[in-house]
Amino acid sequence: MKACLFLVGFLATLLPLDLTSAAVSIGVFKNEAHPGKCYIDEHTILSVGETATAPGCQQISCGANSMAQFATCGLKGIGPPCKLGALKYPDADYPKCCINVMHCPDGDSEI
Repeated sequence: MKACLFLVGFLATLLPLDLTSAAVSIGVFKNEAHPGKCYIDEHTILSVGETATAPGCQQISCGANSMAQFATCGLKGIGPPCKLGALKYPDADYPKCCINVMHCPDGDSEI
């Protein structure tokens, strides 16, 4: 019982004070002209294992059978009195493009 309580207490110290979650979607993106690749559009054709950052701060990963995974920044929750500001690096690659400025009474920071 003590070991279980210790583990729960230890894991609680690892939880961040801010809440951040990402969104992931998966789909098949085949094109007969590009067999074995993920054909997203005429400008984005990925080989298996390749990744790319797409507009809107998304990471696209190509898997077997033309299965592509899209990861986005998702939602961020910040408690008062802090406020979520603008994206700090909107033109950076994923996931750096997801970083926002957080405005708090004791100063600004990144989230």
